[in-house]
Amino acid sequence: MSIEDMTESGDPEAELRTKFGYGFDDAGVLRKYDAAAAGDALGENRFAFDAHGGDAAENQRRYDSIARVVTRCLYKFLETRAGLRRVSVGGEFVFVSEDFGRNEDRLLVLIHGSG
Repeated sequence: MSIEDMTESGDPEAELRTKFGYGFDDAGVLRKYDAAAAGDALGENRFAFDAHGGDAAENQRRYDSIARVVTRCLYKFLETRAGLRRVSVGGEFVFVSEDFGRNEDRLLVLIHGSG
């Protein structure tokens, strides 16, 4: 995944809903929107990999597309709700707390990978 894929403009949560019909509940669980419910109700159904009747290649393509949007949702969460800021490092980026550079007591490192 390129850095451009991870920093696309637009609201990733809106894209997740409009393109795939998914959203995050209050506990952070990825759930399908309930088409029968009124308004913006998430249903009980969690993410399902097999949405194309056993077509492994098509299911994997869909999964990869959703994963790119979910990654952007996570980045948005880190910046807006966790209070972290994105800092460029060698052509990539990391998220740091506001006290990064001043807090000598603690350091937490999260490494994003694939798999």
